[in-house]
Amino acid sequence: MSAIEINNLRMVFHDLSGEHVAVDNVSFTVHKGEVFGLMGESGCGKTTILRCISGLLDSWTGEIKLEGSLVKKKRSKDQLRRVQVVFQDPFGSLHPRRTIYNTLRDPLRIHKMGDERNRIEMAIVDVGLTTELLYRYPHQLSGGQRQRIGIARALALNPEFILCDEPIAALDVSIQAQVVNLLEDLQKQFGLTYLFIAHDLSMVRHISDRVAVMYLGVIVELAERNELYEHPLHP
Repeated sequence: MSAIEINNLRMVFHDLSGEHVAVDNVSFTVHKGEVFGLMGESGCGKTTILRCISGLLDSWTGEIKLEGSLVKKKRSKDQLRRVQVVFQDPFGSLHPRRTIYNTLRDPLRIHKMGDERNRIEMAIVDVGLTTELLYRYPHQLSGGQRQRIGIARALALNPEFILCDEPIAALDVSIQAQVVNLLEDLQKQFGLTYLFIAHDLSMVRHISDRVAVMYLGVIVELAERNELYEHPLHP
């Protein structure tokens, strides 16, 4: 069963210099329970696709389906809850003047999830942190801890699909493998589906089931992980 189905997705930006096609009629399917890797050079459209799927951009054309149901540009709260994002910058994605507890509490209140404290404490433990960190601020945490908080914020809403936008790019090399291993463990524990964007070819190969390669707004290659790495069609 498909978790996310993308058909002829197109995203065009306009500025004073004219029209810029960021994503040009892209189609692919992410199956339920898999890790779908999406890679390509900077500016090729990876993050734009993620923002269209998550609802952060709404001027796209084409078709997005969530578990077979057509997603409109005006999302329901349930659709927004079911698809969560782990951002690249673990510091910029957290409010600097809000404690970790409040950061995790806010989305629960928006979605009226209830049982806030228990959900927050469970999410913190699930990502390998202690509850004593809940009353600290982002600047008091390490980069790895902040990224784990970002993952916990996504988990707290009980999503089915997590969009990982280069979640290890801003971390020290010594921490990157820990975060990837955590994502793998959480996927198995909760039956999650990932769209995993990264530049690190070895990490994409390690975590992904299938991989798509983007170039200039289009997908130029899509294959099973081992097939793509052993017989690449694109440099």
